[in-house]
Amino acid sequence: MTTQWRWCISLVLGILALLFTASLATAQGYVDANNLSEAAGMLRAQGVTLGTFEELCAHGFPDRGPVLSRAVVKWKRDHERVIEAADKFVQRMIRSTGRDPTPTLEASLRRLATQQFRSLGIDAQRRYCEQLPAELESGAWDSRTPNVYRFLEEYANEP
Repeated sequence: MTTQWRWCISLVLGILALLFTASLATAQGYVDANNLSEAAGMLRAQGVTLGTFEELCAHGFPDRGPVLSRAVVKWKRDHERVIEAADKFVQRMIRSTGRDPTPTLEASLRRLATQQFRSLGIDAQRRYCEQLPAELESGAWDSRTPNVYRFLEEYANEP
């Protein structure tokens, strides 16, 4: 298998792992990245999923929108370095392969996150929207997948 396809498969696996962790914590804990490609895919997927939940919460519970939006902006600012590293890695892979699977993958992520959110009852949706800002601020997302951040920090430090 060529390197071009390996990164794409790792990216897809990373995104699938994130989808799994976003929907349910397994009895053994959260699935974490095993390599840089998975880390980049998982972090980018996390960003898409977070943006989707932010929109759904703001639309369904307008009183929660501003609080969540501030938390998302802060989370992105606090994680700017690893977000940039993930973007840089993915762009490097796209250049090397000449293929960009991200639009299709991101559309699928948005659709799945929306389905997941809408499958909850209205009370559970509200609770989720109320709890998400505190979860972001607490660093819970970081502690669930420490390898994602470790791989991307190491990549950010490379010349």
